[in-house]
Amino acid sequence: MTLGKIFAHQQYCSDVPVAPYEIVTPRAPCPVASAEYQELLCDAGQCLRDANVVAVYLMHGTFAGTDASGLLAALERLRPDWAEMLGGQQKYWFDRMLGDLGNFTPQVRDDLERLWNRDRKASIRVELFHWSSENTHIARADAAIRLLETLVDANLQPGQRVLLVGHSHAGNVLALLTNLLAGGTSARADFFEATRAYYRSLTRRRWTIVAWERMAKLLMKGGNPLQGVGLDVVTLGTPICYGWNANGCDSLLHFVNHHCLPEIPEFRTVSPFAFDTTFTETYGDFVQQIGITGSNFLPNIFAWRTHDADRRLKQLLHADIPRSSYLSHLKCGMRVAQTGTTLLVDYSHADPEGAKQLLGHGIYTRRNWLPFHSQEITQRCLKSSRS
Repeated sequence: MTLGKIFAHQQYCSDVPVAPYEIVTPRAPCPVASAEYQELLCDAGQCLRDANVVAVYLMHGTFAGTDASGLLAALERLRPDWAEMLGGQQKYWFDRMLGDLGNFTPQVRDDLERLWNRDRKASIRVELFHWSSENTHIARADAAIRLLETLVDANLQPGQRVLLVGHSHAGNVLALLTNLLAGGTSARADFFEATRAYYRSLTRRRWTIVAWERMAKLLMKGGNPLQGVGLDVVTLGTPICYGWNANGCDSLLHFVNHHCLPEIPEFRTVSPFAFDTTFTETYGDFVQQIGITGSNFLPNIFAWRTHDADRRLKQLLHADIPRSSYLSHLKCGMRVAQTGTTLLVDYSHADPEGAKQLLGHGIYTRRNWLPFHSQEITQRCLKSSRS
């Protein structure tokens, strides 16, 4: 499953998927207030505990975080307390406006933590991991470093397992994490060399971001800092972008909102250029299709150091993918990632209106779909631990 070269990019236009996939047609989700909803989540929680899962981290996608514009990144170097306060306010109001539409809310976390641990002393921690959510390479790299720091500081023990769930481009944050964990010191050195303008002072003599300093020193010692801890990774509507390194996790599962069409292969979707059909019919997750490499924004105009780091990181992550290839890659319509198992889920069969929300990208995080996703995750990601 490993793609070979560390930080290798995924390919878009293969004739057939190189990794396994399955077409899934779920039944209608049960109401959130129903007894069935609670029982299904309780059963999933029992499976998680049996597999020794001790923590679950839920990661929102692009534009749903604490600094989608990138304005607070520079402020953090001067006044981290102000940046944290303002970022928290931005996330609070985003949660108020969109709720669980394409977003993990405190209510989603509370549902899972309460029902996964019902009638027991809480043994599974459910955390919301917030990141800036900028649509840039360096923002996702920053999130990967901060997530690694969070996991290192969690004092996880060998034999324990952690479930990482990323919506949208948070999945590509997790892809970078697997490369950092599985890469050797040479690959890690390339990564930190490409990004040094972001975390170093102008003279490069002083670290300006504590998390980067700590994790760089830890990773450059060699080895996997989470050795012995099981990492199960799940993505929800993640665009095919950065390559995964399967040695950096124990299992990898992708959910993609997809509607099969008779005139094209079942693992592809239609060209995105017929915008009238995009907004009136359910072909699946439009954002997952168009969010591939070439769709990034430029970093904030006032953060030239971030610009430099983003440019250098782009050369590392997809040096062989010219920007001019974006349109041809879109026409391919490939839904299946090159690593892991992809579930092409026809949400429209059970929830026609919900499957269209946020251009097909918002359904994954809806509370009424938590039992379905929890059951699929426990059956597919944790199967090996129960056998």
